[in-house]
Amino acid sequence: MNMLPMVSVIIPAYNEEKNIGRLLESIAAQAGLNEEFNCEIIVVDNGSTDKTVDYSRTFGAKVYIRPDASIADLRNYGASQAFGGFLLFSDADNIFTTNVISTVITIFNTQSCHAIGPDGLRPVEPVSWMQRTWYFHTRLFDKPNQSMAVGNLSSGFFAVRRDAFDQVDGFNGVLSIGEDSDLSLRLRAKGFLLLRTNRFLIFNCGHPANILAFVKREFWHGDSIGLLLHHKNIDLLTMYLFLHFFGVMTLVYFLTFGVNIYLSILLIMLIGAAPSYKSFKKLGGFKEGFFSLSGVYFLYLCSRAVALFKNFRPKQVC
Repeated sequence: MNMLPMVSVIIPAYNEEKNIGRLLESIAAQAGLNEEFNCEIIVVDNGSTDKTVDYSRTFGAKVYIRPDASIADLRNYGASQAFGGFLLFSDADNIFTTNVISTVITIFNTQSCHAIGPDGLRPVEPVSWMQRTWYFHTRLFDKPNQSMAVGNLSSGFFAVRRDAFDQVDGFNGVLSIGEDSDLSLRLRAKGFLLLRTNRFLIFNCGHPANILAFVKREFWHGDSIGLLLHHKNIDLLTMYLFLHFFGVMTLVYFLTFGVNIYLSILLIMLIGAAPSYKSFKKLGGFKEGFFSLSGVYFLYLCSRAVALFKNFRPKQVC
C-alpha cells in the first residue's frame, strides 16, 4: 500500500501559454521519479483563449475550466478537486527549483507550522535595475536556511495543510484581490502558524521591470490594505501609509505655495529613507544602492497610500 504523502499543486491560469509550460516542466522534473511523495497538478483555467489548456494537459495536469470566476474561486475549486493533504498554490508564471516540493514537506513534517511561503519570488534573469533593487534589498533573510513566523503570506506561492485550509473554509471567494492576506488573517485567528523561509527558491517571470510597471502593480495591490482595515487589523505598515499620505500632501502644499523648499526636500527624503534604512540595517548596514532603494520605497508608498484612500473596502466580484 502506497503511504507516501500526496501533494496537490494548484495553479489558477488565464492566457498563460508563455509561462505555464516552464512551471509545469519544473514541477514534473521533481515529481515524476520522486520516492518521498506523490504529486498531482491541477490547473484551473479562467477561460483562456490561447493554448494554456493544451499545454497543461501535455504535462499531465488535471485541467478544469471556470470562466468568469474570481482568483479566489479558482484556487478554491482546485482545492475541492484535490486529493492532497498538502495544498501548494502557485501562480502560473512561477518556476520551481528542484527541491521546492520535498523541502516544503520536510518543513511541514519537522516544524509545527500550518502554512509556508518563500522569502520572496526571485526575478528571472536578466534582472533589470528595478527588479534588482526591489527584490534583493527587501528579503527577510540574508543567510541560508532561515525561517521565521510571519503574519502574512503571498498567494504567489502559498503552501498550506489541507486540514487547516478546510477549517477556515479556504479563500474568500468574493475577493478579487487580497485573498492571500485574508486567508492569512483567518488562519492566524485560528491559532495556526505561518512560516516564511529561504530554504527553497522560486523564480517568477512577472516582476515589474520598470518604474511605471512597478507603480501600476503596487497601486493595484494597494486595495488589499483596505482589507486589513476591514479586518480591523491596522498594522505598522498601514499606520505608516497613513503617515506617508499626509506627509506627501504636506509636501505638495509646501511646493505649491513656496513654503521652505529645503524643508520639502528633507521631507521627501525622510519618507522614503525610513523603510530603506530598516531594510539595510537588517542586511548588516549601509550598502551600495541605499538611495536607489529609498526612491523605490517612496514610489511604493505613494502607490499604496493613494490606493488606500481610493478604496477602504476589498473589491467584490459581482
